[in-house]
Amino acid sequence: MSDEVKKYLVKIIDSKIDSLNIERVIAEKIDYKNARFKVAIWSQNLEYSLNRDFTGTLSEVIKTAESEFKKQNKIKRVTADTYLVHIYLGDKERDVPEELVRKYRKL
Repeated sequence: MSDEVKKYLVKIIDSKIDSLNIERVIAEKIDYKNARFKVAIWSQNLEYSLNRDFTGTLSEVIKTAESEFKKQNKIKRVTADTYLVHIYLGDKERDVPEELVRKYRKL
């Protein structure tokens, strides 16, 4: 019984390692000047939220998403309860660290 559990766990872990190695290769080769991101901006106090894909640099994508969000909600400043940015690595999405997102946000 314990050998079956061990085989199962090793197989699952090896599969995840293989998947992460593929993502690493993609991350090393991706064109970060023309990368695909998903940006999600929500505010409980506003009518419209934003949750869609953008292509470009991280800075360009955030600028475009904020501009669209402000236009939709007829506001001058982005006030959001949730602000998430993901980058696509192949068919996987990975979080862009909050400190990088904050660096490019217009506050």
